Amino acid sequence: MNALIQKTKKLNNKKGFTLIELIVVIVILGILAAIAIPRLTGFRDDAQLAADNATAATIAKAAMTYYAQHETLTGFDASDYVDSFDPAKLTAGGGVDIDDDGNITVGYGSGKYPAE
Repeated sequence: MNALIQKTKKLNNKKGFTLIELIVVIVILGILAAIAIPRLTGFRDDAQLAADNATAATIAKAAMTYYAQHETLTGFDASDYVDSFDPAKLTAGGGVDIDDDGNITVGYGSGKYPAE
């Protein structure tokens, strides 16, 4: 009975984690981070592309409406139609273009509408 009481006291006196246990946990967390971080970084780029495509589509629809009313894109301002519009993102050669048939193409950010 005395040995049982001493063993119980030793178990009760043991507090905290050993250094080896902490190092093992840190290594496991490091391995998980090394695997997870590269997989998660692509989501931001995909989200930005989707947002740019949506903005380009909104601009194109607004340009079509403006063109139908005025028969020209002179004076068209996309910021009147898109809250988060950034004119610096209108791509060179893209922008808001209209061809001879009245088809409107918008190059915005990393997206282009209609998609080519």
